[in-house]
Amino acid sequence: MTNIEQKIKEILARGTRIVAFTYNGKRRNVLVGDKGAAFQGQWGVQKDRAIRENGSRKYLIARPMNDDTAYFKAFALDKIQNPSPVLA
Repeated sequence: MTNIEQKIKEILARGTRIVAFTYNGKRRNVLVGDKGAAFQGQWGVQKDRAIRENGSRKYLIARPMNDDTAYFKAFALDKIQNPSPVLA
């Protein structure tokens, strides 16, 4: 388990959260842990409400909050930097 995956799991343990992180040089805010994430796409194996594994790659399945996107996206864990929960 990578440090990023561990950090996501720690955040997820507190329930559905908005998480901020840098992805491909852009700061993102996403909704992590929504039960709808498990039903998005028919690829890979869903490990929990946030992490999906496809072969040797792992992805964060989350709903972007930065734009008007109404669907979930897959973010490669190895490209995520500095994840932190957004305090409400």
